[in-house]
Amino acid sequence: MDKLTPNYSDEYDMELAAEVGPGPACPCPGCRNASQTYHQIRVEQFMVAAGQEVPLQPTLPDKDTRLLRARLILEEALETVEALGVSVWNEHGERIKDIYDIEFFINSETLDMEKAVDGCADLSVVAIGTLSAMGVKDKPILEAVDQANLRKFKGDAHKDKSGKWVKPTGWQPPAIKSLLARQTPHKETIDAGLDQKS
Repeated sequence: MDKLTPNYSDEYDMELAAEVGPGPACPCPGCRNASQTYHQIRVEQFMVAAGQEVPLQPTLPDKDTRLLRARLILEEALETVEALGVSVWNEHGERIKDIYDIEFFINSETLDMEKAVDGCADLSVVAIGTLSAMGVKDKPILEAVDQANLRKFKGDAHKDKSGKWVKPTGWQPPAIKSLLARQTPHKETIDAGLDQKS
């Protein structure tokens, strides 16, 4: 369980907090909502830095936000399914490898917020459950991924003409392999899975 006081050991967290100021993405004790995990706080820091809205209370997102979140959810799901060694095919016998194989449409003027929120919670349960099914402890992985995402806004990071963020020079992805090795007393038991490319 998270403590109510944040760990200030990460310099960049505080650097970014100073940039975004008080609000939902700030980890300072006076700003932090006790109903949020530190993982959500770091995700909100990322969203604010990327110019995404983070409302202070339950709010119906606009169509562009709904499409963005749908694409992101499905993109990460497909990447994970492929990494698990499972292929997804449609009824025409075509393999679906990424979201570029799929078209997205807003099919309703209104959304079912209750079901959307429940679905997000279920997605979190399934994702963490998948880590557990692989014997992986979530906290160091989530922290590493969050911090790698936040580092995307340092240095010479910028938006290109299409609005996509260009990572800064020298940006490194999270060291997942190293973190898994630390959780593995007998490293050779997972070497095959770590080194295998899908």
